Amino acid sequence: MTVEGIQVVHVLPGRVRLKAAKVKGDPVFAQQAEARLSQVPGIEKVEAKPTTGSILIFYSLAELLAQGALAALTDGFSELFPEIETEALELGFESLVEHLAAGNPEGGGNLVGFCSALNTEVGRVLGGVDLKLLVPMTLLFMGVRSLLTAEKLLLPVWYDYLWFAFSTFIMLNRPTIEGGH
Repeated sequence: MTVEGIQVVHVLPGRVRLKAAKVKGDPVFAQQAEARLSQVPGIEKVEAKPTTGSILIFYSLAELLAQGALAALTDGFSELFPEIETEALELGFESLVEHLAAGNPEGGGNLVGFCSALNTEVGRVLGGVDLKLLVPMTLLFMGVRSLLTAEKLLLPVWYDYLWFAFSTFIMLNRPTIEGGH
């Protein structure tokens, strides 16, 4: 979504970052934006930064898809940005919410979803061996191979592969904490 004066710069599930020239350099307006947008159903938290001109909005997609929430969002932005036509805001927010609902956030695609789908497919094809094991094992193999075939022992080369294998395995297989991030 890009509407005159407001641009979506980053979208992740549950949050969207906007750039608004009107926010930059105006701490009073930034506070007004936070207060007004926090009242919209489906918006859980708003952080407006006058130093950068960004507005970070944490949202609940289910609530934003509820009847009347999109109109409330448009009304909130119309009050803050009366210089932008309401119809343009409506179209912009409809487009953005449709992309979010479809799982295709604007501004870079859904990399996490792609990697997760790729990992699932690799696991299916290889009978349960997924990328969380395959990537570290490949790095381990390359490190051992480099160590055994090197005519002149180059410590950083094989050591790097072994370290990356270990650290990748630890990062990809750390336990998740329920209820946390």
